[in-house]
Amino acid sequence: MAKTLSAIIGSDYQAVFDASPNATFILGSLGQILNASRSAINRYGFSREELLQMNISDLAAPDVKIHGPAKLGISPKSGEMYEWRFRSKDGNELQVEIFLEPIILNGKPVYLARIYDISRSKILESELQNKQHLLERILNTEPGTVYIYDLLKQQNVYVNRRWLTAFGYTDREAQAMGAELMQIFHPDDMNRIAANHDAWRTAPDGESRTIEYRIRDKQGGWHWLMSNETPFTRDESGLVSQILGIGHDITERKKSEQAFRESEELLRLTTEMSNIATWEYNAENNLMSRSANHDQLYGLPWQGNWHRETFLMATHPDDREPVNEIINAALAPGGPDYYAFDFRVIRPDKSLCWLWAKGQIAKRDPAGRGLLVRGILIDVTERKFAEARVQRLTQLYAALSQCNQAIVRCSNEAELLPQVCRDAVNFGGMQMAWVGMLNKTTKQIKPVASFGTGIQYLDGIEVSADANMPTGQGPVGISLRTNQPYWCQDFQHDPVTAAWHERGAEFGWGAIAALPLHRNGVAVGVFALYSGTVNAFDEAAQNLLIEMAMDISYALERFDTEAARRQEQAQLRKLSQVVEQSPNVILITDLEANIEYVNPAFVKTTGYSFAEVAGKNPSLLQSGRTPHTVYADMWAHLHNGNSWQGELINKRKDGSEYIESVYVSPMTETEGRITHYLGIKEDVTEQKRADERIHYLANFDSLTGLPNRIQLADHIKYALGLAKRNNEHLAVMFVDLDRFKDINDTLGHSVGDDFLIEVARRLKSVLREEDMVSRLGGDEFILILPADDANGAARVAQKLLQVVSERYRIRQYDLIVTASIGIALYPEDGEDLESLSRSADTAMYRAKQEGRAGYRFFTAEMQARATRNMQLVNALRYALELGQFRIFYQPQISIRDGRIIGVEALLRWRHPELGDVPPAEFIPVAEDSGMILPIGEWVLHKAVQQLKRWMDRGHTPMVMAVNLSAVQFRHASLPDLVASILDEAQLPPEYLELELTEGVAMHDPLEAIAVMNKLHERGIRMSIDDFGTGYSSLNYLKKFKVYKLKIDQSFVRDINTDQEDKAIVAAIISMAKSLGLKTIAEGVESAEQLAFLCEQGCDEAQGYYYSRALPAGELEAFILNHARD
Repeated sequence: MAKTLSAIIGSDYQAVFDASPNATFILGSLGQILNASRSAINRYGFSREELLQMNISDLAAPDVKIHGPAKLGISPKSGEMYEWRFRSKDGNELQVEIFLEPIILNGKPVYLARIYDISRSKILESELQNKQHLLERILNTEPGTVYIYDLLKQQNVYVNRRWLTAFGYTDREAQAMGAELMQIFHPDDMNRIAANHDAWRTAPDGESRTIEYRIRDKQGGWHWLMSNETPFTRDESGLVSQILGIGHDITERKKSEQAFRESEELLRLTTEMSNIATWEYNAENNLMSRSANHDQLYGLPWQGNWHRETFLMATHPDDREPVNEIINAALAPGGPDYYAFDFRVIRPDKSLCWLWAKGQIAKRDPAGRGLLVRGILIDVTERKFAEARVQRLTQLYAALSQCNQAIVRCSNEAELLPQVCRDAVNFGGMQMAWVGMLNKTTKQIKPVASFGTGIQYLDGIEVSADANMPTGQGPVGISLRTNQPYWCQDFQHDPVTAAWHERGAEFGWGAIAALPLHRNGVAVGVFALYSGTVNAFDEAAQNLLIEMAMDISYALERFDTEAARRQEQAQLRKLSQVVEQSPNVILITDLEANIEYVNPAFVKTTGYSFAEVAGKNPSLLQSGRTPHTVYADMWAHLHNGNSWQGELINKRKDGSEYIESVYVSPMTETEGRITHYLGIKEDVTEQKRADERIHYLANFDSLTGLPNRIQLADHIKYALGLAKRNNEHLAVMFVDLDRFKDINDTLGHSVGDDFLIEVARRLKSVLREEDMVSRLGGDEFILILPADDANGAARVAQKLLQVVSERYRIRQYDLIVTASIGIALYPEDGEDLESLSRSADTAMYRAKQEGRAGYRFFTAEMQARATRNMQLVNALRYALELGQFRIFYQPQISIRDGRIIGVEALLRWRHPELGDVPPAEFIPVAEDSGMILPIGEWVLHKAVQQLKRWMDRGHTPMVMAVNLSAVQFRHASLPDLVASILDEAQLPPEYLELELTEGVAMHDPLEAIAVMNKLHERGIRMSIDDFGTGYSSLNYLKKFKVYKLKIDQSFVRDINTDQEDKAIVAAIISMAKSLGLKTIAEGVESAEQLAFLCEQGCDEAQGYYYSRALPAGELEAFILNHARD
């Protein structure tokens, strides 16, 4: 029935109508607006006059306007509510809810329309739906049981898949459960659960609570759950209306706790029924009386008298101090009359037990000090172990929960594995945890994540999955290899961990668990956990850790799946990029060879755009130079379903030709039907040119164009074959340019290269067509002269010497160069290239030694000398190592007063087969082979050390003279080497004299000056040896940092009879004095020679007149005798 408003008709009607907080209208039967409240005017922006001219449908959004009048026509007499969209005057649309009710106003039927703005609630409703979808996806991946419980409806409004599978219910059964959910909770837990639900209503945001309760599965079995709950939603009054819970099955832990309680009860009964050990301690005489069973608790037979010290020594070392403090505190004045404590004991069988002691102060002295204590002692080992077991399980449950949360949060392996290791230590009570992953190639298990005490143990660790390797015999290797968990319950005594017992003791490891990690069922790594407790991994702990490893493996597989998806997407992008960015031309045609696709490389190579070639045949690129047989072969392969590869000469858009390496292959669908042809082409024009260049460089000298060693070897093999068949000679010549290095050093390598090109041209001009000249490198050439005997070879050699020595005009320089030629003949001097070239090389060096600018034939004497040289080289390699060298010392005497002022160190070599080898023979060989450096360094060491020993024995200080070879002198590290030897021997530098031959000094005077300066700066003396045999420049001589000239013995030998020698010696002495230098004459053998030298003012002398060179021991005796004389 329509309501009557007669009660409000009158003067108060409009005031009441305007007082409504919601927009309100009075409507006619067709929707015309008869009146509007003030809220309606304010909300929609129209004046009252404007609204009274409008229909209610005029306020509607265009797409719903048609429905307004219809609602009026079918509105029931009791009223109706429906949703609509209004548009205000400024164009904004509002989602509204209209409650339409028929009433009687002034005797006429009208409608009262109350409008409620529900726009905000609609937005919130949409956001809530989105959040619910996201939450559902997250919660369904949570390994725990997740539920959302409505506190008002008293039912679960959501459970995840884990909840359903854990308790055996379907989603429909769970939804239909409603308020009957309470029926599946254990009766003993219902009141506690209900109280917990009531307490949640006023809980603040962020609060988290844990509750344990039992729930019945579909089959009737009971499960203990540990649920962590937190507020999820609130009602309009701000009270919590729904809670979110994540539960974990703790049935096994509860069983352990129950067993623990039963064990405690049994212990209590046993204690009551059994003999409890009693004791009494007299502090005055320090004696302790005990019951008969007291010592048995320690695992000991009756021990006789016990003192307080006996008790403390029987206590575990780590517990002695705290136990002693408790006892002292009780005995002290004012101390407690009762005390109790747990402590550990290590029994004789090495087992650990826990005892509980309780004491009562039975007597104190007047000062309050305890005098007599009585107490009991009980074995509480089982209780302690049970407590530890429960604690371990609790920690492992916490670690498992944290692990599962990390799995939900982490997005990759590198993020998850370190977090899992941290959780195992921080929450699971482990001392250390690490994850190792298998390298399939090396079978090595490499740590990728770790945390805890002792992770430095993993630095450089080698663990193998190979049973044959020692590093594969430990728990980790066994676990991965067998694909089974490995439980090492006593780390320090398990033979499997014997190799790590010392390290385990250092870090306090009691047990280790190694569990395989899987990807798709295959073991790929190991999760290793180290506990500080022996037997830490009982069945319940093992099950929890196995579950943790399974959860980690599940996460690894999920990461792989996601990575594979990303990789597949990346590969598709890369494939597209490869084709588009490939430097090779790629095109695809249909089966009629019409082009459907070309990549950018095609456009770049051919000059045609895709638009120009689309739908056309690739034959538009043909140059006409590719044989038709090539195309026929290509199509024959393609029509048979085979790929084809070859080369085509094609033409670009601009008409230029190029060579392409082409690979064409049919493209097939999955069922094998050919749909297209794929062509991959590479421009090999430059490569072809490069190949030709490489072929040229492989066979010819790049500078002169002469044949190289490869062609030389082929040619001489052919020539030797002809010579052998025809019983003919063959000549091989080695041509080396004399002092060519000077051209490079002074004029530069570019002038040297031009010079070599001209030399090559001249050498070829002398030869016949069948002859060959090849450049070996640098300024060395080798010539092959078939059918030439010694006479013919000599004539050619003379011509070569002539043409080479003629003047050269190279750029702006006029050059004259000579050559040295060595000749070897087949078959006398060798029967192959190696032996002939070796013989010709030997002959060429003889030509250089004998003055250059000539030729020499290889002879037997050269062969003998080469053989001797080779013997010396080979023997020298081991002479130093085998101790075949000795140093002799020849004294140097002051002519003025006869004092020994120094000795010269002279190297001698005695070989067991070659005998005594003269220095003049082996020193040049050592220099040529480079062995002079270690030999010279050895001589310096020995000579300096010997002089230091003589001086330490009290002999008068003197100078040790040591000869330097040219190689030693030119070595960059000589000054530093000499300084370090002197430092090592602690010999002042002024007692060392280095002798340098005149020829070496003048080879490169400027460099010699630089080296001498460096030695002089270090206080080391220098002298010139064999002076007068070279070509010293007085200009340079005065710049040399030397203090002495040694007159060569060739001048001293005949000074009594040869006037020229007398004049030379006198001139040298005079010149030395004018330059401020001393002189020493070597080879002095007679008194007459000594008298002449003394007359000329020579300072020092050495030679057989005084003494031959002597071993160190004999020289020391000579020094002593000389001093006495």
